[in-house]
Amino acid sequence: MSSRGQNTAVVANAKIFPVFAKRLASHDVKEYIAIANKLKNWLGSEKAYYPDALRNIVALLEIAHSNFTTEFINTESSALAAIDIYHALIRAVVPFLRFFTEEDLQLRLQDLIQSSSEVLTKFVHHVRAEGEATPQEYKYAGIDLSLSTK
Repeated sequence: MSSRGQNTAVVANAKIFPVFAKRLASHDVKEYIAIANKLKNWLGSEKAYYPDALRNIVALLEIAHSNFTTEFINTESSALAAIDIYHALIRAVVPFLRFFTEEDLQLRLQDLIQSSSEVLTKFVHHVRAEGEATPQEYKYAGIDLSLSTK
């Protein structure tokens, strides 16, 4: 991509980050899932991790985490609907951690990854306590509940 094309993409992304932030903060689980899926797909490309985007990426992940843990986790149907995309969204950044060279961003991402892992573990234990599913059943369903930074 030419430098002009890259600059155009950077400008376009700068305009779209606030839109993503607003939609990730939505109390509508369907809207949350749709925008989280778009963000996850974008984060799957190395091109997403240009220097000016890194702080925005972390901020968007923090918004997604906060909304999931304060809004959707409290209602089992919403939690079940959003847990897969929430998990996938947080995991999407793991292969690209090397791009986050600033210490504050590294610490924020480390906290997000650890917190999301704890949220998933608590959720699975809660569901298991109610007799709905075991971790093994999640595994058979194709849901990987582990987060690895390796």
